[in-house]
Amino acid sequence: MESLPPEEIAAVFAARFPDPLSAQQVIAQVGLPRERQPGWTAALPALAWWIETIRLLAAGAVGPDWPSRLETAAAAFPQSAAAGDESQSSTAGEQIGVAIGNVSAPSGQATGVNNGTINFYAGHEVPRRPPAFLPVAEHLASWLAPDAIHHHRATLVGRESQLRRLLDDLDPVGERVRVVLVTGPGGRGKSRLALEALRRAADRWPEVPALVLQEEATLDGIALAELPDGAASILVEDVHKRSEAHLLSLLAQAKKTPGTVLILTTRGLHHAAVNQAVHRAGLDGDRDVIELTTLDLRAAQMLVDELVADGPPLPDVFVEHLARVGCDCPLVAVVAVELARRDKLAPVPLALDQGFRDEVLLAFSDEIAGRVPEGIDQPTATRFLKYVCAIAPFRVNDHDLYDKIATLAKAPPEDLVTIRHAFREAHVLVEAHGQAWVRPEIVADEVLARAAAVGGHDSGFALRVWRALSETSSRWSLVANLAEVSWRLSETDGPDIFEPVWLDVVAQIDLTDLVEIHAFLTRATILAEVQPTRLFSLLDQLLAMLTPVQRPLGMHDLAARQVEKALDQAVPLLARCVAAKPALLAGALDHLCALALVDGRPVHQTPDHPVRLVTERLTTMDRPGSVTAARTAIEKVEAWSAKPDPLDAVRTPLFALESLVAKSAMSTVWHRDGIKLLPYLISPDKTADLRRRIRTLLIREGTGPSLRRTCEAVDLLGAALHEPAQYVGMTVTLDNILAWESEDLATLGAMSEIAEAATEPLVRRRLRDQVSWHATRARSQAVRTAALTLVTELDEHPEDDLTAALLGAPDVLLPSRRGIPVPTGGTPRADEDLGIRAEQRWQALATMWATVATALWAEHDAAGIIETLNERLRKIDQVQPAERAAPGARPLLQHLCQAWPDRLRDLANAAIGLADGPLDDYLYVVFDAWARHDSDTFSLAIPTLLHGRSGVRRAAARGFTLGWSELDTRFEMIQIEALRAGDPDLRDQLAAGTAPQLRRDPAGTAQLLADVARDAPWGITQALQAAGNYDLEAWGGTLDNEAALAILNLTQLIGWDDTNIQCLVASIARRLPAQVLTALTALGIEDSRAPDVVGLPEALDQHPTEIAAWLRRLTLTDLRPWTLLPGLVLTVLGSRPTDGAELALVDVVETAELKQLARLLRGLRQCDGLVIARPNFVSAVLARIGAAPPTELTDEIDARLRDMLHPTFWSLSRPGEAPQELVYHREQTAERARDEALPVETKAFYMSGLKWLEAAIAAETKTGDDE
Repeated sequence: MESLPPEEIAAVFAARFPDPLSAQQVIAQVGLPRERQPGWTAALPALAWWIETIRLLAAGAVGPDWPSRLETAAAAFPQSAAAGDESQSSTAGEQIGVAIGNVSAPSGQATGVNNGTINFYAGHEVPRRPPAFLPVAEHLASWLAPDAIHHHRATLVGRESQLRRLLDDLDPVGERVRVVLVTGPGGRGKSRLALEALRRAADRWPEVPALVLQEEATLDGIALAELPDGAASILVEDVHKRSEAHLLSLLAQAKKTPGTVLILTTRGLHHAAVNQAVHRAGLDGDRDVIELTTLDLRAAQMLVDELVADGPPLPDVFVEHLARVGCDCPLVAVVAVELARRDKLAPVPLALDQGFRDEVLLAFSDEIAGRVPEGIDQPTATRFLKYVCAIAPFRVNDHDLYDKIATLAKAPPEDLVTIRHAFREAHVLVEAHGQAWVRPEIVADEVLARAAAVGGHDSGFALRVWRALSETSSRWSLVANLAEVSWRLSETDGPDIFEPVWLDVVAQIDLTDLVEIHAFLTRATILAEVQPTRLFSLLDQLLAMLTPVQRPLGMHDLAARQVEKALDQAVPLLARCVAAKPALLAGALDHLCALALVDGRPVHQTPDHPVRLVTERLTTMDRPGSVTAARTAIEKVEAWSAKPDPLDAVRTPLFALESLVAKSAMSTVWHRDGIKLLPYLISPDKTADLRRRIRTLLIREGTGPSLRRTCEAVDLLGAALHEPAQYVGMTVTLDNILAWESEDLATLGAMSEIAEAATEPLVRRRLRDQVSWHATRARSQAVRTAALTLVTELDEHPEDDLTAALLGAPDVLLPSRRGIPVPTGGTPRADEDLGIRAEQRWQALATMWATVATALWAEHDAAGIIETLNERLRKIDQVQPAERAAPGARPLLQHLCQAWPDRLRDLANAAIGLADGPLDDYLYVVFDAWARHDSDTFSLAIPTLLHGRSGVRRAAARGFTLGWSELDTRFEMIQIEALRAGDPDLRDQLAAGTAPQLRRDPAGTAQLLADVARDAPWGITQALQAAGNYDLEAWGGTLDNEAALAILNLTQLIGWDDTNIQCLVASIARRLPAQVLTALTALGIEDSRAPDVVGLPEALDQHPTEIAAWLRRLTLTDLRPWTLLPGLVLTVLGSRPTDGAELALVDVVETAELKQLARLLRGLRQCDGLVIARPNFVSAVLARIGAAPPTELTDEIDARLRDMLHPTFWSLSRPGEAPQELVYHREQTAERARDEALPVETKAFYMSGLKWLEAAIAAETKTGDDE
């Protein structure tokens, strides 16, 4: 007998029943119906599904005899071949016998599900998975074997600083990082360094397990379950070969386990992809990156000397050359010595040419290929190895792929099976997590390079293997491998073997098939690194075909979303191509600008937003070549600015200059403690020429015809004027600021040129906003005086006052300087309290609006005022079309209406005659003033307004929300008529204005609104809230039965998603419980989900009879989906049912049929506190099943009742602490177990639950010291 966790048992059953149809059918036969089984989705594959299911069974879901039931069900099911292994083809009944022993929660599981350790008996031997993680000493044993060609027997040399750094990262006393990335080319010694550090860490800190993930292991839930609860140091080699999903699981484990450090080795080419996974796991700030550079010659010589010391002497010239090659690739030195001693490599001058490294690796690959059984010739094995290297990693069970390889290798399929097995046994071919590849990776590189190029020429192998395998599942792996080997060959002036393959790839890709494009771009990251020009060319074609979509998109714009998905993949690849080949910058900027102009998504919330790619990755000033890149960006902006902006543009091309006018910035830098944002100052001297060119460009745009570009130019000049930002971790001195004095004066000169040329008040106001701070607070006296001079000049334009009033943002620190001369000799620097204080802002605003209103009436008639306001608002809308761009428009209109009420009709008529525009958003102010001043004329005008142009209709409908129906009965009649027969687009606003009617006649108004409820859910919700003075719970209590029922029916039509509506429904439930319960069920069935109703359990507490009747009806109804029943019950009863709910439940338990009782308990599972809080309910259930003859139904009811003792979930807790949900359940259960007033059976029930809870808490609080 051996005790196995659920994961082990699940692995066996997942192999026998890997599909949802067979698996769910078997478990249904065990007694767990499908509605209670875990959901089967792409995110929960077969093994994970079986683990969750076995845990449910072990927790008592179907009773204690579940193992025998499972064995019987498996044996009775038709034979199911194991996935991917023909050797496991016997039936489940022949192989599996299961019996439960002791059930307890396994250690280290804070997953929130009920777990069990199960005794597992096998009629035949059940294959055990080898451990996924081995202690470092055990893992190193094979690498230290004396007969190993590739070994770690030699002393680690030349890596002392990296070793110290890695040991610092692993030190449990200090602040340990969570992730250490060790990067470098193949054969550079990444694994050797990591293993040495891990070995020393294990010796130094034996209390911290030092583990290595085995290359053949699958990084799944079973593997993760092996990890200790506490701190550990874990090495994963060649992490780029692991799937992102598995890597993310491991990263999540490390993140939630304090003290755990992951060491991940990866090739530099895959660094970006691994970084992305670390970023997605939220570990950006908890990582260190150690990049292995070449060994110095002294260290390489020390390595070679040690390698050759223990054995027959080798020629000096061979040893010398070996040291030089070992600088770049220590693995070559290790392998060469071993091969030379075995007479597999001749240590003679013939080998000592530029291809020495290749000769060594070729000999190694020949040695590998020679490890095949007798009867299989080595050329066949070599051909197989070539093709495997070309497509790796590939799917292990892709039989079609193996057939094609057999054809290419000119060998019978059975020979390939033999070769595959031999390579697996020799650990040359690694098969893990459904994938296969060759190791060591550097040998795979050499095998593929030798196959692709012969004598410095393309052998045709690449095109041949591509055409043969391009239709297989490994096509994109093949493209990536061929692209990479071509890049490696080019580094040594080898042939371009990828060109014909790429031409064929491009010919096969249908750029109009966005699904295919998505599949290709998903795997194209490596191409951006090794074939940037070719990938960029393809992206260029793709982006030329895709019309940029304006973002954000509408909810149902599916076609545009397909385009958006392709763009989201292509855009970051552009930046990667530029990083690999900076010469592509100009073309990338063209595409990124076109996309940025119409991308209205929030920039700072979208990591790969085109704006961020340009300003944060491609044009920053913190890297070599940044000045050249900046010049390119300026040239592109000059070219873009020569063209008009698209009509739907949300910004202008000037955005690309944003990072180039800053005086300080933040750079992403890799430090010992992880990724950090490193602040840096920009040199004025280094950027003087660039800024001069930018100023010239901004003056041109600032004095040009485009108002939006003019304002953006002003904003950029304002940004250029800002002092260097002092980020955390840096100090900006006065000298740093004053070093920019001449540049700042030149910037103010450029702004003065724009001001002198400006005829638009909005431009002058924008300039003033950008300059005013510097006019009083700049550190430089010269800058302060120049800025104050410009402000004074700008304030000498009284025609700008209207624009200032509409913008509604007066400068509270520097009031108008109109008529005030600039002091001679300069101005003293002011503190932040200069001028009007912040608390006086609203007084200043009111004065400004009143003054401007008076001036407008003095200068214009009503039509002139409206014309002037319309023109100003349209100008503002051009620059800032976002909502509330003119917050001063509403109060200014109010002042205009108050100043001359007799002209209100004239103002309204003038506005009505305009075309739709931004003034319409504020037109309701004029209509409201007219309605209150002269209801007779306005009542005649309303019907015309409601049938006018779009903006007028919207303004008139909005006016009803201001209480017009209470002003005049004629207004109410017009409103009702418009609701019934008017424009559906206006119904929301018209309905929102029915609050007075709802207060006065709720039943009648509700019936009226019911006819338009589907068109006006928002408006009716607003009206109900206003009717109840925004306390719908109290208002609901004042309604009589007729009104309450009418309002309930109305809420059913608009839905109960709004929490205020839920409070109203709960209030009505106190008066009409049966009707509310009926409405709740109907809504749940209609939406296929149970609506939430805040406060409903408390509201129904005094109505147990109605609850019981509802529960009986519910248990007789076949509800779909299966989640609806428990959702409805939870909404009505709550997680901890009330006294009234307990009475109802006991009544149902005592009177319902057993079938209905079983269904009731299924629905009660989410009521987490029911069993521990309501022992009378437990007693009633136990008495009921105790009085009935034992059947499957009584067993199910008993199992479900016991399952309810366990919390449905529990939260993660700190090591050594139990989750609070478990502690609470244990305390309540213990109290019930001691209650002498309870029946003996009930006390025993709680005692059994207490044992499970104590075991679960013990498992949760166990630490590494307890092992």
